[in-house]
Amino acid sequence: MTEKDTLINSYKAHCQEYERDKIPETDSIFLRGLHATLGEAVNLEYRKRDGDGKLSPRKPRFASLAECRKAFDLAVGNEPGGEHWTLPPELGTASERARQRWNQNALGNEPGVSTTLPGTVLSSATEVD
Repeated sequence: MTEKDTLINSYKAHCQEYERDKIPETDSIFLRGLHATLGEAVNLEYRKRDGDGKLSPRKPRFASLAECRKAFDLAVGNEPGGEHWTLPPELGTASERARQRWNQNALGNEPGVSTTLPGTVLSSATEVD
């Protein structure tokens, strides 16, 4: 489960970073498109019951990553589970890239600046004169 605002803000940040010419869809259009693409792999109206039987606020709930990838592949006409989900070794793993992006964005560092997090060592890709 995730908050709808977190999901929508991530979508808008993606548009700003990677699709600068694109104006993000409105929140409701984005969520409808997400559901149209992933189908049963996402439930946008999931509500959890607490111990007293009361319903919590609605939150998007995704199926497993494998199910989401399969639904996406079917929606866009890819072969489910194809090689397009495997990254070339030179790009590193998703967690390594996420850690680098977090270092750059959350800590306010410029790309290529060496930063160390607990349990993480990143080297600088830029030489300093």
